[in-house]
Amino acid sequence: MDINARAERILAENIKPYGKMYYIPRIWLRHVIRKHIWEKGCRTVVFGYQDDVDKFIQCLPRDHGAVSGEYTHPDDWINAPGREFENEELVKKIAGYKIDKLVIVSDSLRYLLQMYLISWDVSYEIIDIYELIKKEYKKDVVRSIANPLEKRILQEYVRWRLRLQSSETEKYCDNYDAILVKKNYVKKAKNRKDKKYYLRELIINYFLIRDYKNGFFYIDQYTQIFGRNDNPFLRIKQEFLRLFSQMKKELQDKKEKDIIVFWCDALPYSDFKKYHFLEKIEKESLIFENTYTHIPYTHTTSQSMFTGIPFFEGKLYRNVETKNMIRHGKTLELLHKNGYQICEIGGNYIKKKYQKLPEYTVKCLYTPAAMHLWETLAQLLNDEGEKKFVICHMDCELHNPYWNGNSEKLTLDPGRFLREDMSEFEIQRAESAYYLEQQILFYIKFLGKNVCRIFMSDHGIGGPAYSERRLHAFCFVKDQGIKTGNYKKIFSYLKFYELVSYVLHPTEENFDKIFSDYALIQNDHPYGPKYCREILYKLEHNEDIMWKNWMGFRGIIKDGYKLIYFPVDREMWLDSEDKEVMPENIEDQNLVGFMRDNVGDEFPDICTCRHYAYTRKLYEKLQLDWSGV
Repeated sequence: MDINARAERILAENIKPYGKMYYIPRIWLRHVIRKHIWEKGCRTVVFGYQDDVDKFIQCLPRDHGAVSGEYTHPDDWINAPGREFENEELVKKIAGYKIDKLVIVSDSLRYLLQMYLISWDVSYEIIDIYELIKKEYKKDVVRSIANPLEKRILQEYVRWRLRLQSSETEKYCDNYDAILVKKNYVKKAKNRKDKKYYLRELIINYFLIRDYKNGFFYIDQYTQIFGRNDNPFLRIKQEFLRLFSQMKKELQDKKEKDIIVFWCDALPYSDFKKYHFLEKIEKESLIFENTYTHIPYTHTTSQSMFTGIPFFEGKLYRNVETKNMIRHGKTLELLHKNGYQICEIGGNYIKKKYQKLPEYTVKCLYTPAAMHLWETLAQLLNDEGEKKFVICHMDCELHNPYWNGNSEKLTLDPGRFLREDMSEFEIQRAESAYYLEQQILFYIKFLGKNVCRIFMSDHGIGGPAYSERRLHAFCFVKDQGIKTGNYKKIFSYLKFYELVSYVLHPTEENFDKIFSDYALIQNDHPYGPKYCREILYKLEHNEDIMWKNWMGFRGIIKDGYKLIYFPVDREMWLDSEDKEVMPENIEDQNLVGFMRDNVGDEFPDICTCRHYAYTRKLYEKLQLDWSGV
């Protein structure tokens, strides 16, 4: 069953799409300005890229005295989960305008800017020229209100699009920023016509990101307001419910044991417990209370999980050498030998990858979780006839600025790499985690009892310094053929192979192999150019940043104690509460000796590896003795 084709057909047969326009004719723009925007004496700022602003100003009435234009640039509006948005001050400046109207005239920044301005409760009216054109002329304008045939405009647009996303195609979908803005329009709509238009837009956007839970909620709201007659959304809901019934029957009739890894990126164990995340299905599962990632980054966690090889010792930092290692790691070989087809939804780390998007426009590097969950079901339902091992990698909702489909407002993201105070964003994180949980719970209801479900996070959050919140992940497994209960012994992702072995062959011997008496942890040197420059900048401005808060390390965790060993032959000891202790004050000196003997001393070869070009510059500038590293 091709559920992607079925879903596309349901929408296509019931909703007439708007025609696409690549620029706005001047006569249309003049009409919309006179009808909806221009008022004599009204203080108005037209904001966007230069060519869009200039075209808008040229279409104003001659006596437009109180209207002024302000230019910006595409580079100022790149914002994606996990990346730092650098223009908080620009947003604050715009929010503080003493004006009556702000007219946004550039497509690629309109939702992002409005999303942040909504959180500021600005006093002026925000006008999106693209929404006005769409309502007035039933045409969807993309790219620019200016004529894209002008070579310079087109070149700048293409450069921006290539920087923002690795686009092989123009098939994207509107993302959470668009949904948040359209939800705000629905609330503020002043008449039935506007309410109907914006509810329609909101419902379609939810369906495009496969968030059927919220889509159905707003269909019910639409029906309550506008009735059942001539209501295309009622037909859409009924057809999707029929499709869901067929999907559920087919999935629950499957005899073979599929394995799904629900990979929740960047959710520490402490937040997993605090948010009661997936608590409804955690019961009657095999729960690992002390799961530790080996090295706390997504790609490195993937490497260690699927190879079982320590990052430094296996030289996994040499990217060229690791491609075959990851693709043919022992975990994947084990699955192949047991007849599993392996595929990855949304990530970019193992052999077979899927990320199918509908034919619409997207604004963000990271795809919403509901789309990945839907695609997971699509892979289970295709007709290849093999058992499936599917990794469903969900990262959008759990990275700053914590975009999600429930938000009413979004605060500017946390920003700086070395910022430690994240308290003002905790509400936003919790809200986004709750949304992700809702989506997972919606989709796992389709699965049969014979499916093994592995729920996990790859790492926690925090800076590069060691912290329990960064390395203590969550992991539990729900499978009718394995043990249940809470286990406190250490489970390291270096032992992920053993977990898969146990799921495939649930013997007592295989179960015992999952656990370790200690966890080996490692953290790479700072190597990104931006990160290295930020450290130097802070140090050059006499900010107190201890070397141990950013330098690479290796460590060992045992019996609540942590030994962190640095490449400058220094060590740091921490107790169960992450407070520094002196090793001589630890009562069990045999434990101290054991941890020193087993922590290891191998670090990456930063002298010759190109990966560490900026690391070398940083260490030279700081006059660190890294010759032996």
